[in-house]
Amino acid sequence: MTPELTQRFWLIVGGLVVLAVIILAAHYFSRGGGSLTVRWGDRIESYTVHCGQAPGQYSVVQSVPSSKQEVTFNHLAPGKWYCAVTATNKAGTSGYSKEVSKEVEP
Repeated sequence: MTPELTQRFWLIVGGLVVLAVIILAAHYFSRGGGSLTVRWGDRIESYTVHCGQAPGQYSVVQSVPSSKQEVTFNHLAPGKWYCAVTATNKAGTSGYSKEVSKEVEP
């Protein structure tokens, strides 16, 4: 397999892993005091977590290195928040994972 195909393969695999992890992430959301924590397991090079108060409209974005397995957004406005994740490696950035939502309380 050429290096380009190998990179694309891992980007696709990474995207699928992120999708599976996000589907399961709803079970691992922590909330309270206006915070929202998203956790994941497998690693790529980096992840970017996108969250917002409307589906598909992300106003809070945080990139994290692959060595981290969660990111916490603090001081969020109360209400329903929607999050999706992208994964990045040498081949580029994946599309958005499936979106999950969680109610954030003050």
